[in-house]
Amino acid sequence: MKTFQRRTIEICPPRFQESAKSSQMKQNRFARRIGLPMLTVMMNLVLASLVLTLCFEVALNLYESGYLTMPRNLIKS
Repeated sequence: MKTFQRRTIEICPPRFQESAKSSQMKQNRFARRIGLPMLTVMMNLVLASLVLTLCFEVALNLYESGYLTMPRNLIKS
């Protein structure tokens, strides 16, 4: 990615290269400060959602197969 960023700056005319470098540095700082923690939170939410969905599916399958129901002889009438 850094190589790609450097090459895009090299494509710019020489008079814009210095401002392009500083702009790129600002963008990289912003991405590290804001983007990386946001990406971490989002990935944690995705993983938590997957785990909850898996647990729900397992519990539902166990209930439907009869493993989570109480035997009739234990139910008081």
